[in-house]
Amino acid sequence: MFQLAWRLFCFPLIAPLVAGTPVFGPTKVTSVTSPDLVERAGTGPSAYPYGISSPNDFSWLDWDPQDQGTQKAEGQKIYSAWGDMQYMIYFAWKEADKKSTIFKRWFDEADADNVKKVLERIVDFSGAGSPTPLMKDWVCERNDNFGRCTGQKNAWSAWQRGVFHICPHGLAQPDAKNLQCTDLDGFASQKMKSVGFTLMHEAMHWQEIGDNALGKHIRDHANGASDCFNLAKDDKLTNAQNYAFLGAEAWFTVKGCTFTDPPPGTQGTDDFDDEVEDPPADTNAINIILRQETTETLYPSAWYFYDTPVGESALCKPEDGAIGKFDIDSIVPGTEPPWPNGIYSIKTGGMNCEYKNNNEDAGALWCEGRDGPIGCKKENDYGKGKFCSDRIFQTPYVYCQWSQ
Repeated sequence: MFQLAWRLFCFPLIAPLVAGTPVFGPTKVTSVTSPDLVERAGTGPSAYPYGISSPNDFSWLDWDPQDQGTQKAEGQKIYSAWGDMQYMIYFAWKEADKKSTIFKRWFDEADADNVKKVLERIVDFSGAGSPTPLMKDWVCERNDNFGRCTGQKNAWSAWQRGVFHICPHGLAQPDAKNLQCTDLDGFASQKMKSVGFTLMHEAMHWQEIGDNALGKHIRDHANGASDCFNLAKDDKLTNAQNYAFLGAEAWFTVKGCTFTDPPPGTQGTDDFDDEVEDPPADTNAINIILRQETTETLYPSAWYFYDTPVGESALCKPEDGAIGKFDIDSIVPGTEPPWPNGIYSIKTGGMNCEYKNNNEDAGALWCEGRDGPIGCKKENDYGKGKFCSDRIFQTPYVYCQWSQ
């Protein structure tokens, strides 16, 4: 129920009641102070949305904290794997420090200090082994914005910004903590892989990890255990999968498992082309606001479309600043429409556009000269309106953003 419903109980009753006189009279609001533009709430990365987290845990983007179904279950699995990943990194660092046989299976002995520098970007080994403050800027994106989750792909990383996404194939992997020695081969292989393994792999791609520690980007030279084992020295140091295999083997060894070198033919089956370039930053945006005049029991209403800076809301922006106004039937309080249903012609960013909504979701913006639609999103404060003057009540619904 939208917040407008509460106004049914806030208008003063007129007494005595007179036939033909509305039960609810007009409201009086004083001292309204509303900026023309305010930062949109809740659009940036946030802390873990499904429970208590630690201060330096990675961040989450576009996850619904109210979800009790698929999103919550997937988020909980990823967060659990984050703990597994930290164990892997801790024990990998120990093997690098010892220059052990396990370490030398995946890296050249002379690179032990370099590998430690990479791992130290993620976990602070000077204290209790907790994540470094840097990791708060690593972001788990809920949506497959790049459309890369096809086939056998476990995840993708926008390596420049430090944004990653775990694909359905990656989420179908087991939790590392649940794997036993009897589940694994006696040599390094695909059976070592888990959600934590994938997280460790993706972390290596972030430029704040490898590029900062080594002055070189950690990429994908090889995937399968045999190919990773047989890489040249320099390629091992800059191959994300070698770090993940080191972490997995180090942790399983602590659990009592033993391994030998991977034999020829122990290849990977995953699609590991998982790095994506960041798209151009959004430069344009529109907001759609429901504007209502609280005069009688029926409220004259209209959809207002505004050009706004990216990341800002048009709530309470002046009426004459709208790029489009579309009247709708007067509304009984508490019966506000779920979406701006229909087709609305506007001009924005120098383009002739149509906003289309089928009353099922936030809709899309179709503009001349663009190959496809611009996806729109539900406002984070969807349905939470406010009085912008004595009688004008505005409610945010939708925003659309794009790069020109």
